[in-house]
Amino acid sequence: MKMIPRGSAITACFSKPITSLQAAHEFFDRLAAEGLLFHPEDSPDSIADSTGELLFTPEEAALIEERIAEVYEYDADPCAYCVRLNDDQNPRFETVPAQALASAPNPSLMDRYLATDCPVITMPHERGAFEPLKTPGHRLIVAAGGLYKEIRRAWVHAIVLLASARTPFGALQQSLSMPFVVPEELLFTFLEQARAAAPNETAAWIVWHDLDKTLRLVPMEYDRVSPVHLTVRRPVLAAGEHMVVDLHSHHHMPAVFSSTDNQDDIASNEVKMAGVVGTIDQPTWNFRMCLEGVLVPEFLRLLRMKELP
Repeated sequence: MKMIPRGSAITACFSKPITSLQAAHEFFDRLAAEGLLFHPEDSPDSIADSTGELLFTPEEAALIEERIAEVYEYDADPCAYCVRLNDDQNPRFETVPAQALASAPNPSLMDRYLATDCPVITMPHERGAFEPLKTPGHRLIVAAGGLYKEIRRAWVHAIVLLASARTPFGALQQSLSMPFVVPEELLFTFLEQARAAAPNETAAWIVWHDLDKTLRLVPMEYDRVSPVHLTVRRPVLAAGEHMVVDLHSHHHMPAVFSSTDNQDDIASNEVKMAGVVGTIDQPTWNFRMCLEGVLVPEFLRLLRMKELP
């Protein structure tokens, strides 16, 4: 097979170590911009385009495998980020034309991606037959009440109803589990940050470490800030750290999520608790769970503090 030639700049990208979540996303952004994006769980030495030409030389493939291994230190589910880079108006995946599927050397990369990144199962009736996800990822479950999504991260396990429907499969309940309680002193510290920033908005993350099981508050840095809007710089987290709460303030306005907040939390596709503090002289708080674009305001009713499955 022939190799597709490319410039030295993208080759240098293959050699640059991944040292943060931002660097991981920039690596995939660069692959997408060059038309080289592929399923992170596939081996790069076997990736070919629809004509059968290999996308990477053996040397490039070896470097990319090193980068992908580093990515997983900062992003437990890089597949979710990659699929967001692909859409109908701006396709990034190299896919086989529909009329050529019968003779194509590879099946559709998108279908392969979805089959591994977001499998679909049916809920069994037999008691004890259902096994929750044990590693980070997600899947769809068709159950008696409709279509559910199961999500697992290092710090949370969730099952949320996406759409109600009558089906012949086993019953399933919505659930949410995490192994820690957010300390009130971190929220009080953020309240003081909000009061100091008024009348402008401010923001911070609460970050959990999966080894020592500690939580810390990480104030945001900004490119732009005003009383009604923030443009934040996402902080670089250490290996093993996970953003679990995304906080911002509404200074003297009520603690109500705005339409912009809703759009941002849906578009980010993140798994997190989102919180806003308002009327900061007599503070009010509002929290919700964000589960890959699904907003769950009543999550406290579902929440159980326990070790994950």
